Amino acid sequence: MLDMNRVPMNKTEMKENGFRWISIVKPGEAEASFLRDECHFRPADIEDCLTPSQRSKLDRNHAYLFLVLLFPSYNREKKIIVPFEIDIFLTPDTLYSIQEYNGPVLKEVFRSLETNDAIRAQCLGEGPVKLLEMILHRLLTATYPMIDHISLDVREIEQRLFQGNERAFLEELLVVRRNIAVFRKTMHAHKFVIRKLMNILSTSQTFKTFSDFTASFQNLVEHTKEIWDTIDIQKEEVETLAETNETLISHRLNQIMKTFTAISVMIFVMTLIAGLFTIEAHGTPLLSLQNAFWMILSIEALVAIILYGVFKRKRWL
Repeated sequence: MLDMNRVPMNKTEMKENGFRWISIVKPGEAEASFLRDECHFRPADIEDCLTPSQRSKLDRNHAYLFLVLLFPSYNREKKIIVPFEIDIFLTPDTLYSIQEYNGPVLKEVFRSLETNDAIRAQCLGEGPVKLLEMILHRLLTATYPMIDHISLDVREIEQRLFQGNERAFLEELLVVRRNIAVFRKTMHAHKFVIRKLMNILSTSQTFKTFSDFTASFQNLVEHTKEIWDTIDIQKEEVETLAETNETLISHRLNQIMKTFTAISVMIFVMTLIAGLFTIEAHGTPLLSLQNAFWMILSIEALVAIILYGVFKRKRWL
């Protein structure tokens, strides 16, 4: 049986077989009062729901579990990955999900339970732990398109590496490196949180009836490992591209410095020759000749050609 109850506060409730899912979006004072006065959750946990968290965690209390989970979310306007936080209170008969905005994954989960009796009976009807497993599975699965997008960005950067546009290359490389860093930060603690949850389900008397779901959470642990391994490979690829780009830039700078040095030597020698003929000393050659200017210019040109040949032979140019 489905019972939808929409109230003035940002709270949506769904019931099935005596179990409930209460979803709270953009919590404020009214939602905090509900969690404190009616649900009797700890003030410290409620405060964590109202302020952004920096890491995923799982806290165990005598009557409920409190989870803070961070997932990567893609901002299409800025083309960057940002953390998305979902806070969960888990009791033997109710799952409370709290998030700053109702993301597409949770919308889809709620819609599928609302419209499909079989899915609702399987997930919510078997208890909040099964529902939690489904939500985590959907959230983890939603990270794969972001991983694929990062892979495409890495491939594109790799193709543009040798095109010579270092500025555009560096800007794209920095964006990808930032996205990978945020992705790794949000996903780092998931396998530890899920393992801790499995241990609690298998030993706690409060959640003893849900101990059979530990195998499903083990699959989620493997899921997180696969995601972590993939993003770790992408991190290594980006670091390799960054090192290659630095090597190319260093090589180009060396070539430029070699060219400038060779040109400077040629100019110095020609300046020296010109300077010698400006000395007002008795017996300076060529100055008394009618075509002295063109003869001195020819000498400088000949010296420049000789130096150029020497530098070219030694591969300094």
